[in-house]
Amino acid sequence: MKPYRPLLPLTLAGLALFACSNGEEPAPLPVGDTFGISSHMALGMSPQATDSRSRELQDLRDVGVRWIRRDISWDQIERNPGEFDFEAQDAMVSDATAQGFSLIGLIGGGTPAWATQGPHSDSIRRPRSNAEGATSRGSSQDGATYAPDDPEQFGRFAGQVARHYRGTVNHWEIWNEMNLAERFFRPRADPILYARMLESAYREIKSADPTSVVSFGGLSSSDPLLYPDRPVPWGFLSDALERTPTLASHFDALSIHPYTFLQTLSPEEAAPGYGSLEALLTGARGALHGGGAGDKRLWITEFGWPSYNDQTGPYGYGVTELDQARFLVRAFVLAHAEGFERICWYTYGDDSGTARPEGENYFGLVRHSGEPKPVYLAYRELARQLGASSFVRRLGPDEDIPSFARVYEYDEGGRPRLVVWAETAASGEIALPWNSRAAVEVISLVPTETPPPYSTAGREVRLVPSTTPVVVKEK
Repeated sequence: MKPYRPLLPLTLAGLALFACSNGEEPAPLPVGDTFGISSHMALGMSPQATDSRSRELQDLRDVGVRWIRRDISWDQIERNPGEFDFEAQDAMVSDATAQGFSLIGLIGGGTPAWATQGPHSDSIRRPRSNAEGATSRGSSQDGATYAPDDPEQFGRFAGQVARHYRGTVNHWEIWNEMNLAERFFRPRADPILYARMLESAYREIKSADPTSVVSFGGLSSSDPLLYPDRPVPWGFLSDALERTPTLASHFDALSIHPYTFLQTLSPEEAAPGYGSLEALLTGARGALHGGGAGDKRLWITEFGWPSYNDQTGPYGYGVTELDQARFLVRAFVLAHAEGFERICWYTYGDDSGTARPEGENYFGLVRHSGEPKPVYLAYRELARQLGASSFVRRLGPDEDIPSFARVYEYDEGGRPRLVVWAETAASGEIALPWNSRAAVEVISLVPTETPPPYSTAGREVRLVPSTTPVVVKEK
């Protein structure tokens, strides 16, 4: 074994987790501050909405979530030009912040019919209902959203939202998956139009609330398929930065949605021409650096796997409930290693079964009945075991860690914690460097699974890792 000194100075990736974009000295950020959820939390004040919201907030507190990402839909708030109705959203924001949650407001959603040339007659547009029963026509019959015609008009709406919630919400994400045009930015993915929207929104939001943090909208992980010739993922971002030289000064953070291919592969596995979740995380920083925006913060505002195990076709679709739990933990650790400061699992609750494709119903932490799934328990255990710690580094060949094993070091008040798993079920015994005289314990980060046996000798902890992550810590 090579000599091992725990709590080495932070790697560049570790520092990125704590970096300040204004150049000030980085301040330690507890890992617990990264834990988030991308939620469809009920809006409005009806008894049904209030009860649903109360149950969800109670569960999220139990899990250890700090951040809630929720859309602030343009078509629900400004149904007529210049007329704003925040009542339904206000109830959700008030309840969440009263319980100590912080919010990431996703500004966008459906474009009002009056703000787009996209088809919007009653015979084509499909009304969507909010929690209070009011309808709007913000999307086409198949649910797709059209881009706004006037970026400045959208910017003024964003500024109005920031002004309305000043002092309550100051983290904003501008639009959702605009690179997935067929679903969210019809008629086509247009990085120049989006850049103009983002610049306008940034100016208006900062004017309304200078403390605001404004994020480039969450990019769909289908991006590598749309830009196959790019050396790094996230070609839409690269195009926007290249074609709009002023854009880099008009956002503070980048949001991505690093879903794996067909949401069936593990975080470390790659599909041809698509890459792995891990590659998507690494590529985000690379794309920012390539566009002259390397100082931006990194957020994941959606990611997940559905517990819907359809193995037909070459890749299948979805995963088992156990793998859903395993992959959540592993993905969070990989994101910590790449410096992501907000990480939002999609989503809180399973749907009723009516969504199509069918797997879309099963991304939740809880079943439609409200019963916790293994992934709920894994998220809670992750928050309990690592919430007060800071990420340090990944251990590798220099510590004689074999290639099949993943070992990541965290620090909690000078006490090391190692998160360990194997990428595949076939693995062997590994020796973990351990420079502590305190007794050791090994805890499964998926509580439905039993941790492996282990032994200690000198400055080593020996165990056979499995695909279920465990934490090695002082007892």
